[in-house]
Amino acid sequence: MERLCPVPIWKCNDCLNYKRLDEFNKSYTIPNRPVQYKCKKCEKKYRQKYVENIKIKNKNYLINNRGKILTYQQKWRYKNWDSYQEKRKKYRADNKKQISAQRHDYYLKNKEKISQSHKQWTRENKEKIRKQKQEYQFKHRKKYAENARRWRKNNPERERQNRQKYTKFRRQNDPQYALRVRLSDRLKSFLKHEKGGRTSESLIGYSMLEFKNHLEKAFIEGMSWEKFLAGKIDIHHIVPNAAFKYTTAEEKSFKLCWSLKNLCPEWREINRKLNDYLPDGTRAMNLTNKITTQEEFDYWYPRCLALRLAVRNE
Repeated sequence: MERLCPVPIWKCNDCLNYKRLDEFNKSYTIPNRPVQYKCKKCEKKYRQKYVENIKIKNKNYLINNRGKILTYQQKWRYKNWDSYQEKRKKYRADNKKQISAQRHDYYLKNKEKISQSHKQWTRENKEKIRKQKQEYQFKHRKKYAENARRWRKNNPERERQNRQKYTKFRRQNDPQYALRVRLSDRLKSFLKHEKGGRTSESLIGYSMLEFKNHLEKAFIEGMSWEKFLAGKIDIHHIVPNAAFKYTTAEEKSFKLCWSLKNLCPEWREINRKLNDYLPDGTRAMNLTNKITTQEEFDYWYPRCLALRLAVRNE
């Protein structure tokens, strides 16, 4: 009576022995056959004997079938995405040192190539990088603020130098910022200690953008913001500031003095020549009846405006 085998077996074509299926490698390419022709031991001996030939053969196959292999890999990853990700995570967790060493070696061998590639990618993705930085900084704004405070506290001298450089750069390149700084300095000087930490916009009643647009509309031929930033153009009071009497920003005379109507751009030479002179040749600082009302302002405004035009046309 024939004895039945309790487990499936298969014959190895190399050693000609019958062995269990788990002693063979699985077959993915041979039709109607679950395992390879050779068992694992014979396959190992063969690979050890012809290791160089196998390397050359595999390399040639990869070169000649690159597209086919990539397509197969992509399909497999898509079909087995979850298991693929799990395997990757497990491999990275189990081989951290090896992966780190491989990356370091690759970097040392390809420094120039990596540097050029990084620079090119940065040039082509400036907007993407800017948005990512903004999103990250907004998400971690508390951490950024705390780090900035700690750095300023530990580096007061460098912080002072950086602030000076930043202020100088903005004053030389940003008209709106330069206007704010000039106006703030003048208001501190005239109001002395009455500014009370309030912003210039809250005191004068208009924004720096409105002020900038007002001055730009009043530019005459030859004037530009480049010349303003270079110090060739001043902010001129048509009715001199010295003609007004005020001590706080809430007074009517302050509002009249610093109204947009009374401010205009003027060449520095003409502004210095006008100084605080009134149309009758006297100086505003010596004016007995200082301007405190709208009626008084309306009286002096057209006369001072005519004086300015006359000096400009000399």
